[in-house]
Amino acid sequence: MRGLILSQLPPTPHFAADPVFAYKTFKTHAALTGNATSQGYLAFFHTTGYQNVVAVDQAKAQLYYTFSAHGGDKASQMALGYRYWTGIGVVEDCERAVEWYGAAAEQGELGIPSCYPLLIFEQRWHDSCPAHLGDARFR
Repeated sequence: MRGLILSQLPPTPHFAADPVFAYKTFKTHAALTGNATSQGYLAFFHTTGYQNVVAVDQAKAQLYYTFSAHGGDKASQMALGYRYWTGIGVVEDCERAVEWYGAAAEQGELGIPSCYPLLIFEQRWHDSCPAHLGDARFR
């Protein structure tokens, strides 16, 4: 995949090489502090079932992504945008997808996640969300 930087995938300096230890650490940290990044990593575990540490559970993933995104975690905001756009664990909702993508965009540079859904699907935003583009779609 073009643009993918291996250093952004586990293990990273923030994500231990031992996934069980990483999960327990993120869970403890999130419980004690409410840290948005730790909640985002917990969502990742529940979304993917990474290394079979936990079973895939889209409801828990949605819960952690939601808390994380409301806590300002840009990656989780992008993840929620993607989940609402594609209907993963939720009913497809283009308006909510645009809201979450917009929240992430307001924080500045988006990095890899900003283009990831567009690499998977050859769908243009205005095909599924024409009401959100206003006059921009006619330029």
